[in-house]
Order: sequence, then C-alpha cells, then structure tokens
Amino acid sequence: MSQDTNNKSQEISIFDTFSTALEVKALDINDSWIEEIWDWADTFDMLGYETPHDKESSLAIRKLETLEVLEIIEVEVTGLDEREYRRIYRINYSSNELAYLTSHVEINFHGINSSDLSNNMGRLTNLTKLFINRYELRELPDSIGQLSNLTGLFIDKSKLRHLPDSIGQLSNLTKIVISHCELKELPTSIGQLTYLTELFISHCELKALPDSIGQLINLVELDLIHCELKELPDAIGQLANLAKLFISECKIEHLPDSIGQLSNLTELDLIHCELRQLPDSIGQLTILDKLYINHCELKELPDNIGQLTNLTELFISHCQLQDLPDSIGQLTNLIKLDIIHCKLKNLPDSIGQLTGLAELNLIHCELKELPDSIGQLTNLAVLNLIHCELRELTDSIGQLTSLTMLNLTGCKLTNLPDSMGQLNTLNKLYISHCELRDLPDSIGQLTNLTELFISHCDLKDLPDSIGQLSNLTKLDLIHCNLNNLPDSILQLTNLDCINLKGNPLNGLSPKILDYLHSIETVYGLKL
Repeated sequence: MSQDTNNKSQEISIFDTFSTALEVKALDINDSWIEEIWDWADTFDMLGYETPHDKESSLAIRKLETLEVLEIIEVEVTGLDEREYRRIYRINYSSNELAYLTSHVEINFHGINSSDLSNNMGRLTNLTKLFINRYELRELPDSIGQLSNLTGLFIDKSKLRHLPDSIGQLSNLTKIVISHCELKELPTSIGQLTYLTELFISHCELKALPDSIGQLINLVELDLIHCELKELPDAIGQLANLAKLFISECKIEHLPDSIGQLSNLTELDLIHCELRQLPDSIGQLTILDKLYINHCELKELPDNIGQLTNLTELFISHCQLQDLPDSIGQLTNLIKLDIIHCKLKNLPDSIGQLTGLAELNLIHCELKELPDSIGQLTNLAVLNLIHCELRELTDSIGQLTSLTMLNLTGCKLTNLPDSMGQLNTLNKLYISHCELRDLPDSIGQLTNLTELFISHCDLKDLPDSIGQLSNLTKLDLIHCNLNNLPDSILQLTNLDCINLKGNPLNGLSPKILDYLHSIETVYGLKL
C-alpha cells in the first residue's frame, strides 16, 4: 500500500479523497466494481500510485474510519491486516481467508469456500451471529460447537442435510433460522439449547422432530414451514413458554393431545396441512388469542372450542367446515371472525352472544340465511356477506347499531328489509352481482352514508328518498338497468363522483343533465 514517490513514503488509494470528505458507513466490494475503477484510471492515464492495480492497495480500508458494514462478495482479498477489520461490526466475507476475522461478532458467509470454513470455524470465538448463504457443504464442521458466544445461526439456500451433535454446545444460542436446505433431521442435542427462544425451519426435508425438542424450555416461537413433517411428538407439550406455533405446508394430519399443555400459547397457525380435526385438549389453551386454520381438511370444531375465552381472532378458510358448534357463543372476547371458502350452511343462534365482535366475514360459503340473533351483535362494525347463498336478510339486521360497512356481493338477494334504514352509523354499502330489484324507501334514513355502490343488479329505478343521503360523496350504479334518475338526486350536494356505466338512461331531464355537469367526476355518460 505504501509507494515511494519523490523520496517520500505516501499512502494513496482511490478512497483517499472519499475517506477525508465522507463518513462512509457501508462499503460493497466486488470484482466488477474494482475493475471498473481500474478501467477508468487507464482511460485517463492515471499513475499506478494514484490507483494501484492490486486489490489490497486499492481498498485502504483502514482509512475509512467510520466504516461499520463491509460487503466483500466473491472477491479474493487475502492481504488485509486484521486491524483494518476490527472496528467493523458486520462483514459479508466470501471466498476469503477466515484468519482475519477472529475478533468479529457478526459474519455473513455467502458462497464461502468450503474447506476454508471447515478449517477455521472454531477460531471465530467472538462470533455472536453467523449467516451462511448458498453454502455447498452438506454438513457443518463439529468445530461450530466452539462458538461459545454465538446467539444467532442463520442458514439459507444450502445443501445442508443435518446439523452436528456439537450444535448442542452453543449454550448462548437464542435464535436458529434454517431455510431452503436439504435438512432431514435435527440432532437430539438440540434439546441442550436451553436459551433458544426462536426456531424457524422452512422449506427443508425435515420428517420428524426429536423428543428432545421438549427440553427447549425457553422457546417462545416455533415455525415449521414447507417440511415433510407428518406429526408432532408428544414432547411438544413440554414447551411451557411457547407463545406462537406456526405450522404451514406440512403433512400433519392430527395434533397430539399434549398440545393442550402449551399454557402460554397465544397464537396457533395451521395452514396448508392435512389436518382433519382438532383434539379436545385444544380447549385447554386458555390464553390463546389468535387461531388460524387455512387450507386444511377440517370438517368440524370441537365443542370445547368455547373454552378459549381469550380468543380475539378466529380465521377458518378453505376447509370442509359445515357448521359451528353452539359453544362458539362462549367466545365473548372474540373481535374478528372469518369463515372463508367453507361449506358452512348456517350459523347457530349462539352467534348473537359474541357481544364483542367487531368484524364478521362470511365469504364463499353455502349460507342461505342469517339467524335473528345476528341483531344482538351491537358492537359489529364490519359485515361482509360475499358470495353466499343468501336470498334475504333478517329484519334484525337493523339492530346492528355500530355497523359502518356492509358488503352484500354475489348473494341472491332480491330485496332489502325496511329495517336497513335503522343503520344510522352505516358509512359504506356495497351491493353487487345480486338479483336486487329495488331499494326500500328507508334507504334515505342512512344519513351518514358516504359511499353507495350498486353493481350488476336488476335495479330499474331509485326511490325518491335517495336525495336524503346528504353526506353521500360517491355513488356507483353500474349495469343496473336504470332508465332514469329521480329529481331528488339534485339534493345530493356533497356528491363528487357518480358512475352510471351500463345503464340505458334514456329519459334524463335537462335539470338532471345540468346537475351531472356540476359533479367533479362522472363515468358512463357523455355530457
């Protein structure tokens, strides 16, 4: 790096100017980048001491006093002094000698030379976080167990098939993330990681968990995604501090009864599994807050689901569920209930006991009617009844005094009940792809309505009371077979957008046309 010029020893590099002018925090180095600098220097006939044509001299890392993050990717750099690295807290070091890195706390190996890693792993004694990405070896060296300060191990996109038994010696490890590997099993020694709080295994070939998994007494989150797992061991119930269990795209057909022993579990996600039923012990999860069941073969919920009295969100989607148990009404803290793409044919009367429910989404179900008790949901703010078999709404719908949004899309409704007018907090009303022929006169009582969307219905006219919707700002009447608009529409003084696409509208009066001219945005009509 030193160059003798005019009998003076000088340290000059391409970073000399930058290191004095800028506080460089991060540096990304790769072969093409360095070669571009050299080409640039050759173009302007710069002298060798100004831009030395070797990587070590070109870098002058130690001059970048504020450097914190160094990315050296697939560049062969071997002559840098460890003192130049010591203050840098994170390095992505690929295809380089590891001997320099013994003082570092966080290293990202990307495409590292396999023999170099095997021979030097145990020397990185100060390491706290290790990232291994696109790593060709099928196993980690036993020396990994010597990394006594390691707290985080992250392995992605490698051919790793198993972890060494020495992994159990990493007594300070708190987080393991292994994804897109060929991992088939975990060693029994995994149970020795008593400080482990997070374990994520994703897109691997893992077929089973060892019984020792139950020894991870401090584990808070366990994610098993896209694995070959067919069952969970009974020992899973020993994870007394587990708060979140996420199982997705596995082949699990049933959960062990011991699942009910997870006394601190607050979130359970069961997604894209082959689960057919839940064990009765699920009712013992008394602090469970969120339960998500998606793309499973589930046909029913156990009666003791009602014991989950702290449940606030229940999401069931793409299952074979045909009905809900009466005990569902015991979920008095439930705030959101989603049942989507199921075979649900009816709701139990006990649904009305969910007095804390704020959002109810019934989408793509076989529901033909709502129970009268639906009107007891006095805190319900959002009701989505989308692509159901509903032919009518119960009169009790008008008792939903907190409702702000109602979506009736893809149902078989021919009319709306007069009680709709009692929904005086309703802000948005969507009716689409129904068989609706008319609106009730009471529609005009919805004085807080700001958006009214009616599309692909057989609505031939609007009631005069439409003009009472004094806060309406957006009115969509798309493909509704309307021939005219009532004069009362002139009273909608806050309307700034109207969509009349797909309507005959053959008899609009001059004053209606003048009014439409005054609206900021008009669709579907040439004015």
